[in-house]
Amino acid sequence: MRMYNSLILVFVFALQGCMVETGEFVQPLVGMLRGGDCAIPDAIIEVFAVDPKTGEVNYDYILGQGVSDRDGSYYIEISTSHELLLATAREGYTQEYWSNETIMLPTTGHTFALIPYYKEGFAGEHGHPVTMNPWTSVAYRFAQARYKHGTDGDFVNAYENSHRMLYEHLIGKAARLDICDSHLTCLRPVAGNMDEAGRFHVTSTARSSLAYEQAIAGSYVPAEKNAIVLANALGADVLEDGVFNGWHEEQLTENAIRVDLVDAVTDSFLNTDMNTQMIDAEVYKKHFERMSRNKNPEMFGRRSLSTESQ
Repeated sequence: MRMYNSLILVFVFALQGCMVETGEFVQPLVGMLRGGDCAIPDAIIEVFAVDPKTGEVNYDYILGQGVSDRDGSYYIEISTSHELLLATAREGYTQEYWSNETIMLPTTGHTFALIPYYKEGFAGEHGHPVTMNPWTSVAYRFAQARYKHGTDGDFVNAYENSHRMLYEHLIGKAARLDICDSHLTCLRPVAGNMDEAGRFHVTSTARSSLAYEQAIAGSYVPAEKNAIVLANALGADVLEDGVFNGWHEEQLTENAIRVDLVDAVTDSFLNTDMNTQMIDAEVYKKHFERMSRNKNPEMFGRRSLSTESQ
């Protein structure tokens, strides 16, 4: 049975056997953990400090730790202030909208999120809950790639630019928001709704749809091809040379998050009986066209769009 969001229930996971850096105040970090289009319960979430200049993660100290609840919500107390944090999730389980199979997630980190400008009085940059999902994992790898390949001079700039470009590509231009803004992923759009929450919901479903098409094409089970596996493949692709230009061993073309993503969500969700909210694909036509034709060289390199996917 597909898992749906319910009333947020949060609790603190007691820290045992780990070093926790202490500070002058205790600040809760709250949010959601999601896979394709479903929650990830029972995952262990750990938070670490990130060097804003180099992006190096200080894994020697766990700043805070928690476990996601049945609806994917989490609550973590952090007792120190840092300019940039990395939240990592391991273990837990999830599903995809196209399968009833429970996917057990690995004991190593599978989902990541950079959290900016964390300080007393704020939970994330904008002062509201932070979501962790496959897109935030891709954004983290994109930031690493931009710094690694010298595109940005320091890691904070790499973070800002990677999140901005990915958000603008998937959702549209809105400098005040970020792909880790929880309120976007928690809202479900009504039919015909083209606001940011609606667009985010559709592109969140799209990552699951693309994983579905990969699973069907290669006769994979959901545990082998799902939104989290797809995000990790996209991350490996962008880390290689700093742009999303395809990794054919993982069934990724240079159009994976352009034409391929749009075709997948249209054919495998919007135009099927799984679209129970009757979201009209025509409403998103201009948005999809913009995504499909995005030629930003900082994201996709200087190669033109593949004619095979158009």
